[in-house]
Amino acid sequence: MIEKKEKIALVTFVSSIFLIMILLLVMGLSGPIGYVVNNVSDGSSISPSAQKDCIDSDGKDYGIQGNVNYCENGVCVTKTDSCSGKKLTEWLCENDEVRSEGYACEFECDFGACISKVTAFKRVGHSSGGGGLSGGGTSSSDSSSISETQQVYDLETLDSEKSAEVISNEAIKFELSGIQYTIVLESSSQTQATLAINSVSNPITINVGKTQTIDLNSDGNSDISIKVKSINVIKNNKVKLILTP
Repeated sequence: MIEKKEKIALVTFVSSIFLIMILLLVMGLSGPIGYVVNNVSDGSSISPSAQKDCIDSDGKDYGIQGNVNYCENGVCVTKTDSCSGKKLTEWLCENDEVRSEGYACEFECDFGACISKVTAFKRVGHSSGGGGLSGGGTSSSDSSSISETQQVYDLETLDSEKSAEVISNEAIKFELSGIQYTIVLESSSQTQATLAINSVSNPITINVGKTQTIDLNSDGNSDISIKVKSINVIKNNKVKLILTP
């Protein structure tokens, strides 16, 4: 009877040892497996600092100076469209990468943008006699007369919508129905621009974003419309005007 009990105890002991070994083996395997799974899970999620981010303020628009803000691995840089003569360097985003593109402006490149819809963009010279670019029978003594050193943008014949950007005391020259007219930007603020037109007696003030029709020859009919499209307060209140016959 005692011998039988001893056998049972021995079998129980051996079985217990075997179960403990199996349990330890299972626990030992489950630890590394769980660690590997955790590593795979962590590696599949990219932290924000490792992400690439590219934002272009103007898209691929050669007529607007824009900025590209590019971030990678937590380091950010800003690239701004710029001019070199008539060549524009346009910065843009492509597949979340920043790159530059060279573009030859048709007329001129100014402040990181091509001057568009202008048939000529040039300095107009004057003789020492001081005669201003006048039209409609006005003389150089008018408020819109042009000085020797004044910058003038020549739109030539105004036969379609055209635009130009000017700062205070700069002028725009154009021809309509065989008569030459001059518009001088007398002053500008953040919200409006005041223009002197050589064939109109009083200066005209137009708010930004607004359009005003003008009777150039005093026949009771509107000849052109002038829109103050934008005023760049960073660059000497530079005014972008759009003229439409």
